[in-house]
Amino acid sequence: MSDFYQKGLEALMNGDESYIGSDVQLLLLTSGYTFNADHKFVADLTPGSNELTGTGYSRKVLGTKTVAVDDTNNRAVFDAADVLFTEIDAGTAALAVLFFQVTNDADSVLIATITDGGWPIVTSGGDVSIVWDAAGILAL
Repeated sequence: MSDFYQKGLEALMNGDESYIGSDVQLLLLTSGYTFNADHKFVADLTPGSNELTGTGYSRKVLGTKTVAVDDTNNRAVFDAADVLFTEIDAGTAALAVLFFQVTNDADSVLIATITDGGWPIVTSGGDVSIVWDAAGILAL
């Protein structure tokens, strides 16, 4: 399941070049975070208390991003390469958040949360792969 942030949807729907040209990144949050569609920027997540910390954890830039038109299902689908965290020991990830990295947490726009496919994820020093659904990460 994905929940969209309103600011991210606005950027996607308007094709806002100031965000669309940015890196799409992923961060992991603990169960201490409660989704709020009105949150606009990474800073609104209070990452200091809700984001994972520890060995092997850092935010990831999504690679091999694609957007494909799916005429059969009348939608556009966003996809990217799977994400690997190597030897991560940083607590339990309750969900992932996708965002446009601009300059810093105060101006990096939130896109959506991801909770499909095996969440929560407990990290204990091994590798953790986030494998996206074959149908794509997000669909509009």
